[in-house]
Amino acid sequence: MGNYKLYNTLMHIAAFSLGLLIIFSLWEEDSGILKSVVLILMPLGLIQLFVGLHFLTSMRIRSNSIKSGIRVYWYLTLGYFLILYVATRFEEIHEDFYWIYLLVAPWSIALYQYCLIQKSYRERKGEVSKYSAL
Repeated sequence: MGNYKLYNTLMHIAAFSLGLLIIFSLWEEDSGILKSVVLILMPLGLIQLFVGLHFLTSMRIRSNSIKSGIRVYWYLTLGYFLILYVATRFEEIHEDFYWIYLLVAPWSIALYQYCLIQKSYRERKGEVSKYSAL
């Protein structure tokens, strides 16, 4: 239970920090501030990988919907790194692609994992209906 609360708190801090950086960059009209979002993504990414490994090692106690969600998470994560690796091999790709890719894709994966963990937590507490999304 404590691990869930820690993860939940870290995700809220990361989302709040992202929101502040976006508001600040719009206020100052400086999109260069958004590049500091990558500094938030690095520790968040490591936390995500550790949580993903925890879910991977504890799949036997998870429901089928959570198991399939974990598989999707790992496909998304591996696909993200594969595309990033392939993109670094091409010199013709514009720098803006990297910034968009480094900002949009990880946050999408993080949001997916967050929803998956919320669903897993609700299932463990017995609060999920059979019609819930994800």
